[in-house]
Amino acid sequence: MKELAIAAILIPLAGCTATEQVHPPAEDPGPAPLRACVMQDLTGSIVETRTPRITEGDLRALVDLIKDRGGELGFGIIQEQSDRGLVRFAVDERPAPPPPEPHNPLYRPRWERERQQAEAERNRWEAGLNTKVEAFLKEAHARLQARLAGATDVCGAIRRCDLMLAEPSRPETISFLVLISDGQHNVRRSACPESLTAKARLLLVNGSAVQGIVEQYQPTRFESVAAAIKYIREALK
Repeated sequence: MKELAIAAILIPLAGCTATEQVHPPAEDPGPAPLRACVMQDLTGSIVETRTPRITEGDLRALVDLIKDRGGELGFGIIQEQSDRGLVRFAVDERPAPPPPEPHNPLYRPRWERERQQAEAERNRWEAGLNTKVEAFLKEAHARLQARLAGATDVCGAIRRCDLMLAEPSRPETISFLVLISDGQHNVRRSACPESLTAKARLLLVNGSAVQGIVEQYQPTRFESVAAAIKYIREALK
């Protein structure tokens, strides 16, 4: 009987010890962030080469990708001087998800309070994010109203985007440099880098077979902005 009593005490203790030694599962880091830099050519040659113009819908599609997975979108225009600072939209830290619903009803009041707090924090975060989206789109729209320039500084645009995309980011980040341009660089004082510092895929969008100075980077070519965005979306899967 004495041995049975001792065993009855040790079995629950062993069970408690085993439970205490269970480690929680590693937190899922989520999808790889997306960093993209888009430059729109606004010079006279785009009329002859049928180079498209990015629309608000195109920009919103890129913004939605950033909102879904985190990262950053930069936007600028190509003119006689293309080294102007970019318009940027970023999604960094997200609010913590609500805690899992407990099985024990005694813990439900505390869980309900934490759930409501997490929901309120999420709503504040989304409201702030939507404000950032509209500010980004407003500034991008303003830049797109510029008159077509007489000279084309493609190299300045490449340097500016390469600088942004080379900034420190998570190792698994996926990066794209998108030039909506015919690549007809003609600003002599502005030189192109021999190679890109950032490990980014370069996409070239225009309505002709022209690549211009961008050819040295062996870009992936597209006839429309929508096709380039579709390619980015597929690459993220």
